[in-house]
Amino acid sequence: MCVSTREVIFRARPWVVAAVAFLISQAAAPAQVGAHSVSLSWTASTSVDVVGYNVYRGTEATGPFSELTASPVAGTSFTDQAPPPGADFYVATAVDASGNESVFSAPAEAIVPSVSISTPSPLPAGTAGIAYSLAMQATGGTQPYRWSIVSGALPGGLTLGSDGTISGTPAAAGTFSFTAEVTDAASWGATAVVALTIHPALTITTSSQLPAGVAGAAYSARLAAAGGTPSYAWSLAGGSLPAGLALDAQGGISGTPLLAGSSSFRAQVRDAAASTASGAFSLAVGAAPPLSVTTVSPLPAGLVGRAYELTFATSGGVAPFLWSLTRGALPSGLTLSPGGMISGTPATAGIYTFTVLVRQSVMPTGTISAIAAAERIVTFSLTVGSSSSLVLMR
Repeated sequence: MCVSTREVIFRARPWVVAAVAFLISQAAAPAQVGAHSVSLSWTASTSVDVVGYNVYRGTEATGPFSELTASPVAGTSFTDQAPPPGADFYVATAVDASGNESVFSAPAEAIVPSVSISTPSPLPAGTAGIAYSLAMQATGGTQPYRWSIVSGALPGGLTLGSDGTISGTPAAAGTFSFTAEVTDAASWGATAVVALTIHPALTITTSSQLPAGVAGAAYSARLAAAGGTPSYAWSLAGGSLPAGLALDAQGGISGTPLLAGSSSFRAQVRDAAASTASGAFSLAVGAAPPLSVTTVSPLPAGLVGRAYELTFATSGGVAPFLWSLTRGALPSGLTLSPGGMISGTPATAGIYTFTVLVRQSVMPTGTISAIAAAERIVTFSLTVGSSSSLVLMR
């Protein structure tokens, strides 16, 4: 590329800055990976007292310009070893033996191609033992691009293809760092330091034998996983949980098992990178000890007009229990609560006989014997004395 000449008058003597041409070429210094240079050349001035030329560079055609030559160049060429990417503008001046300098020549523009790696670091994480694939991206320059690693290393099992694709199956977990270089068709290049984390393989850490449950009693357990890319999502992959229990997406097993027995099932966990792991589990549900009422008949006596309170006691079964009156009647003024408490103030003296039913609030299902073991029917007697009885007792 050439620029027009400019004639200046200095010391009443005409001298000319010749047309300037340039050539963009790759730098010879191998230490500057991807760096390039701009080579300039021009026709010598016809003025006899011109001893050299100064070269300047700027980012705008109108300046300002920075001098690149430490002293005038005697020849008719100059190489800018470190031009910044983008548009660079060069001007030259002629210098005479006394050090006098002409005005700037018309600018010569050099478009320095810029190639850059656009893939951000760190790269998306991978998982050991799971196939990984990612295409590195670059912008600018002239395609096609060619990729390579100039320092550091990818995780074992992964390679970087010349097309920029990182692929393979990582063999081990860890955080890895490497420097990737991209070179375009004109041999311009760019580098970037890239980090890649490989997570441990996704595994289920919960023992296959889950804690046992009891029919009719609330149950809670949680499946756990490690490795992979959190967060995790759980699902049932086969078999079935005991009736009354369910597995949620967070790995929690909860509910109230309704039937004694053993269940086998398979659970699967999926991580944020879509890796999966599954495991077989078994969960035994035992029958609760048979329910019995330990309060004996007759009940402690009461007195007319005096507050009375008694709570039935039980053993076995699975609390809470529900109590109800099935036959007979309590003394007037007394009531039986669903929780098994007789309370109130008796109004009439006498001997009262009544029958109560107590049963688990959550009844098991299945065999008749299992249902029968969860409820009891018991008959009690309760004597209520009069106020005069109290006087006689004293």
